[in-house]
Amino acid sequence: MVPSREIGFLFRVPGSVALTLGAHRLSIEVPSSSDSGTTSIVPGLPAENFAPAPLLERPSLRTLPEQLAPFDPTPYEVVDRLLALAGIKAGDHLYDLGSGDGRVLIAAAKKYRIKAVGFEVDPGLVKLARENIKQENLEQLVEVRHQDFMTADLSSASIVTLYLSHDGNEALKPVLLRQLQPGARVVSYTFNMGDWPPKITEAYRDGAGDVHTLYYWEIPQSVVYR
Repeated sequence: MVPSREIGFLFRVPGSVALTLGAHRLSIEVPSSSDSGTTSIVPGLPAENFAPAPLLERPSLRTLPEQLAPFDPTPYEVVDRLLALAGIKAGDHLYDLGSGDGRVLIAAAKKYRIKAVGFEVDPGLVKLARENIKQENLEQLVEVRHQDFMTADLSSASIVTLYLSHDGNEALKPVLLRQLQPGARVVSYTFNMGDWPPKITEAYRDGAGDVHTLYYWEIPQSVVYR
């Protein structure tokens, strides 16, 4: 009989692993990254009692909205530069995707007096943004929708502002090209659009000397995604 003992191992993939030592089969439970403690190995049933395990298919992965746009507020100085780069003019309709606490929407409405709509999936941030908008008396110009921007109708926007992620921009790119009207502008903080080259790439240095990258695109007259 094999004595039971605990042995520490490091596994990078959570799940269940089986090892065979002689006539004994050892079962290993590997915790996920959120679990704590060491991995233990305990004796199991003899290996001959088990049929060969079939190969497992890779599980399907689903990208969550918060993974496409993790909350990280754009610095106020960068917000001002982002809006300037967008070339805002009277009659523009700005959509901010992953609008967080509403600072881009509020700045656009206060400075340029245009209508602005934000899309945010976090209910706490939606509540905070609406409170900030009310405090600035901008309810007539600014709206925050509790909605995943990947499900939104963006066709009314003449300007779209983004501070998402690499995955967020890549997922959103065909949606923008399909829904936005020719001439609509897209401005992104930090992240580009992969193989869609920007019309302008700007390295903006703020008052503290930190450099921030901004990207600007215009929807062309003819788009392959259409």
